[in-house]
Amino acid sequence: MATALTRLVLTQRLGRWSGQIDPSEITTTVGTLALHVGNLVAFIDQAWVDIQLSQHMRWLWMRARSVNTVALTPGTNTLALSAISATTNRVLPFLAQDTNPLRYILLTHPTTAAISKVEYVPYTGWRGYYDRGTRPSGRPARYTSRPDGTLEFDPNPDVAYTIDCDYIKLPTELAADANTPDMPNHFHMLVVWWAMVHLMDFDEKGGRYQTADRAYKRMINRLNIEQLVEKEIDEYLSTSEIYSG
Repeated sequence: MATALTRLVLTQRLGRWSGQIDPSEITTTVGTLALHVGNLVAFIDQAWVDIQLSQHMRWLWMRARSVNTVALTPGTNTLALSAISATTNRVLPFLAQDTNPLRYILLTHPTTAAISKVEYVPYTGWRGYYDRGTRPSGRPARYTSRPDGTLEFDPNPDVAYTIDCDYIKLPTELAADANTPDMPNHFHMLVVWWAMVHLMDFDEKGGRYQTADRAYKRMINRLNIEQLVEKEIDEYLSTSEIYSG
């Protein structure tokens, strides 16, 4: 199994492969750094963010589950994303394989343990209809995701149902020497190659740019095969409001 590469090691490897600096001269990535070291760190940090955002909603490693650990508040029809997890960016409904509703999450009754589907309604079909006037109280039958990601339910929950859903995590940043990218370890060199592409382009070093670009393309192709969400689900969800924002 491949070893995880820390921010420090990624920066050292960028120094070596780019020919910018001897890796032994890079002893930390934090605090006051020499200009040339600080530049390498900045390229590594930005490369990691770029990779996450390139397929943000579709990378498998950026998806997570929340299974009955978060409860709705009776009488309150909203749930903040931060209640699910501090890293939640967007909730993804399940995709039905047989019957309606086509897209849904699950709620579990706190007393009876009965599980029910809650249909996802796009916000454009929700606003001005399911949020108008005084809403009844009961078991929520539908929900939407507001533009800021907040979940809104109808009817208002009558008890503290727990929620079962998948969600997309926010991009992470590398901030300390020991921080590592949270994608699979065997793809960590991708961060170095992408950083080197931009570094060599910035320095106008065409030969090393081409070397890094070829290495990056080979590895990103393998990452796409291994870590992109299933094609049929991706094609369906990519046309929905779930992927907005």
